[in-house]
Amino acid sequence: MSYDKVIGFGLDPKYPKVAPRDGMPHNHELFMFQKMGVEPIFLSLKDLMPANNREPEQKLFLPNAQGFNIARQLISDARNAFLIPDQNYEFKHPLSSILLDTSDGSLDIANRTLRYRFEMDPVTGQWTQGDFNEKTGMKGGTVIGGCIDREERENIQLLNESHSDAYGAFIEKYRRHKDPAYCDNIGFDSLYVGGGYHCARNELGVVFKHPKDNIMFVFEVCEDFWNDSETDMKLRKGHKKSKYHEWEFEAKQVWGALPDRIKTKEDFQEYVHSAMTMFRDYMHLNIPGSVINLKSKAEITKETFEARHRLTESRLEAKGLKGVFEYAVLHGGKMTLEQVMTGCHEAIALQGKMLNDEK
Repeated sequence: MSYDKVIGFGLDPKYPKVAPRDGMPHNHELFMFQKMGVEPIFLSLKDLMPANNREPEQKLFLPNAQGFNIARQLISDARNAFLIPDQNYEFKHPLSSILLDTSDGSLDIANRTLRYRFEMDPVTGQWTQGDFNEKTGMKGGTVIGGCIDREERENIQLLNESHSDAYGAFIEKYRRHKDPAYCDNIGFDSLYVGGGYHCARNELGVVFKHPKDNIMFVFEVCEDFWNDSETDMKLRKGHKKSKYHEWEFEAKQVWGALPDRIKTKEDFQEYVHSAMTMFRDYMHLNIPGSVINLKSKAEITKETFEARHRLTESRLEAKGLKGVFEYAVLHGGKMTLEQVMTGCHEAIALQGKMLNDEK
């Protein structure tokens, strides 16, 4: 969410993109390539991946916050991995995601989630950064190289732009790209809140060298402390700290001389995703109590709601409902985004501050 950080080599903090401005690492970064025995040849994910690649993530659930420290130590001790100096962002503002859908849960039924996301200053309680984001679920997604490929669309809310105008700009952006969002035909006034989740996050730049090839992958690793919530955005009874400790990462850069066996964009995609899976599996095997997570935060939030309200398929059918999120929207009184952002400000701020303090 934050656009004031950089992850990778050869990047200019004034232009936080994943491609180096001059196609090369900075001079002071070259020793890291020499240490790994990798040539400083930039391999653009944008140019070498198939057009439909969606930057998938790999995820682990950790048993507690200590797991994050174990993960950092594992990376520091590894011969073919390291934490990138000066790319450790521990002062990010907590992030909230408000899940939106129609009154009949049409997005949920189609395995999509639409969320309004924003960051909050934990000292003042003021919102600082917002956007609209639409994603497909992880369940049922296409698996490539052990990674679940998901569709994602997003657009930043401009300063002083209303929520409805920001949503309209999100819709219009993808119409211009001739890749309309799934919610393209859903008006802002037809969207209601069914729940959300709140997250305090540290972000790290991590390098992983392929165990056989002289290729170096730059990963953005996120250490997430997060909780789910219903429409009122309040903590559920018994959860005074983060309910979930999630370690996730995605590829940002690739460097080195590409092996001759990688001939097509599909080969390159499989190669990068397989490396991500290798890295995930190594961390999983060496962090006691960790569990591979194949679900998104939105999916977990919905499943938790389903379990909390004991929503069986037969119970939903008896109520004439098609899915869990339709029930969640109705249970919340068909609250709009505007109503939640104003009426639940205190509850959201409390969650953000609590998670930020724990982090």
